[in-house]
Amino acid sequence: MSVDKRPDRHRSVGWEWSRIIRVFSVAVVLYVLSVGPVLKVERTDSAKLTTLRTVYRPLLALARSSFVFATFYEWYVYHVWKVQI
Repeated sequence: MSVDKRPDRHRSVGWEWSRIIRVFSVAVVLYVLSVGPVLKVERTDSAKLTTLRTVYRPLLALARSSFVFATFYEWYVYHVWKVQI
């Protein structure tokens, strides 16, 4: 009886979806958390601030509509990164 010891080249569909969900989740977390350092570095140039407002518009909309997110966003930007806009 021969046993094939080669790694499986065709992973299951569940594994692929799991990987996609993990990559997407990490990307979302990095996007949300990137606002602090980006504002800390780029807060002096008004043209760049306009671009940043466009890039982070979904987060601003979420902060306006969700008290919980607004509280987190304020704490994260103003207290953790000490950014004053």
